[in-house]
Amino acid sequence: MLLHQAPLITALVSALIVVLSSFSIQDRLLAATTPSAELYPGQHAALKRFIQLAEQNQPTAQYNLGLIYEEGNGVPPDLTQAINWYSKAADQGNIRAQYKLGYLYYFGPEAIQNPPLAMQWFHRAADQNDANAIYRLGVIHSYPDHPEPNLPLAISYLEDAARAGHNGAQLKLGQMLQKKGLQQNLLKSYIWLSLASERGNREALSALESTRNQLDHSEINLAQRATDEIYQTIYEAQPSQTDYFGARDIEISNALVLTTNWLYSQNINLQQDKLPEIKLLQKNELVRAALQIESQKGGIADEISILASYRSYENVPLRALYDGKNKVVLMPTDWQYNSVTGQAELIHELVHHHQVISGKADRIACTGTLEKQAMRLQNAYLQSHNLPITFSDTDIMLMGDCDE
Repeated sequence: MLLHQAPLITALVSALIVVLSSFSIQDRLLAATTPSAELYPGQHAALKRFIQLAEQNQPTAQYNLGLIYEEGNGVPPDLTQAINWYSKAADQGNIRAQYKLGYLYYFGPEAIQNPPLAMQWFHRAADQNDANAIYRLGVIHSYPDHPEPNLPLAISYLEDAARAGHNGAQLKLGQMLQKKGLQQNLLKSYIWLSLASERGNREALSALESTRNQLDHSEINLAQRATDEIYQTIYEAQPSQTDYFGARDIEISNALVLTTNWLYSQNINLQQDKLPEIKLLQKNELVRAALQIESQKGGIADEISILASYRSYENVPLRALYDGKNKVVLMPTDWQYNSVTGQAELIHELVHHHQVISGKADRIACTGTLEKQAMRLQNAYLQSHNLPITFSDTDIMLMGDCDE
């Protein structure tokens, strides 16, 4: 495993999207879409990449281009163009594009609303187990003014999404099960509101208190045991990719372009068609992923010793992780991808990615040598923006001296 250092401590470390692929683009394609003077270099480069790949019928690029037009990210907002590109991607099975079309046709501006068409797209995404689409179907069927309101069906959809880890579905389901009527089930309400609140949903925490006051001590104990079991099933069985929509997709893409461009200036050439996938994980998932990688390499770190040392996952000084086997960069959900510090963390992991795909990681027996290169370049990126470095000379020296 490639380890990422916290100052003087060896920490357990090595964001939808495989973000970009390599290509160039004709200026005439870009000129029709964006006032380039308002774009910073990474945004300009990302937009060019999306345009050409979208023109080549690449569904992920078509989805991203639709997102650019919807958000007005570097181009004037244009829902007609957004729907056009979403449709091209959705027709090829892109789940996020299918969900976006459903959302825009149902919840978008009145001029483009088309509820029957929206339901078709939500169902197509739901058929591919998209929790966001399943959640929306549950919400829509719960509306009293829906042409076919159906509370049992709504609850069924919401429970499917909730069991897939959808926080909004957990909250909505818990609230619906609170209400008096045939659907009321305070025990289940307590369970789902507890799960939502444990993932940081403050509205769920407030609603949970109301349900708690209506249950006796034995019922609360039973609900808490069920909550723990469901939590483990949903969140702790294996690391799961965090869903993210909206501008974040584009911003992470921009961060990747900015950092790879800077690395190129440092003679590290990461071709766009060999960039790693980026996944965002909860902190406990990130720690478990690090433990799994360490175990696969014969390491002795274990979860019990970690929790005994640091008291909780949040205290573990783990900021990022590179999974060389699967060529994936794993970042925490609170990763500040728009900040220079956050981009410097990505620089560190991209260096490890380059070490793996270039064969350097196989040629050099000493992990410390690989770590030192990543640490120095992370520092250099911060210094290039006049920010304090992360690693001192002592930190780097303690990594070992078995250089090439």
